[in-house]
Amino acid sequence: MQDEMDELLLELGLAAQQVALLKDGERDLAQPERLSAESDAPVVTSSAPSPAPPTPAPAPMPALVPVPAPMPMVRPDVRVSPASSSLTSGSPRPTKIKKEKSSTVRVQYNRAQIEIIPCKVCGDKSSGVHYGVITCEGCKGFFRRSQSSPGNYQCPRQKNCVVDRTNRNRCQYCRLQKCLALGMSRDDPEPGRCAEYAPG
Repeated sequence: MQDEMDELLLELGLAAQQVALLKDGERDLAQPERLSAESDAPVVTSSAPSPAPPTPAPAPMPALVPVPAPMPMVRPDVRVSPASSSLTSGSPRPTKIKKEKSSTVRVQYNRAQIEIIPCKVCGDKSSGVHYGVITCEGCKGFFRRSQSSPGNYQCPRQKNCVVDRTNRNRCQYCRLQKCLALGMSRDDPEPGRCAEYAPG
């Protein structure tokens, strides 16, 4: 009986060793398959884009330089006092006024302009500048006669007669006074149809 038990135990031990050997063989066979599977697996590379190169930092802005305010313009006739640093106007220089030889300013007109301007004495159509004033032929002849043979003209009214184209021959006194008041003078040469005109 004891011998049978020993044989069973021995058989069980042998069976256990065989089972262990089988397990070790299966493990050794599984490891090369796993290694070959790993070697056959495709290599996956990352498709993420490479990082961009760092952006250079912007150059520093130059420092602002203050612009000096423009200097005020100083007139030649203004001087600066060093004590008060205030501007004082210098005394103006006396201006010499050149006196004209003639008191009347003569303006040049052409004949067409003179014919448009009426006679200063009676208002009739003028023919030119006579004795310094634009007049008609009638007033020119009247003034020439009054200066060549001066007469004692008298006004029958109050010396305020209207001298116009219609009434110019009614009062010689008022007509002559108007000629003199307008500036007609015997001293001015008789220019006839000259284009000189002295406003009067």
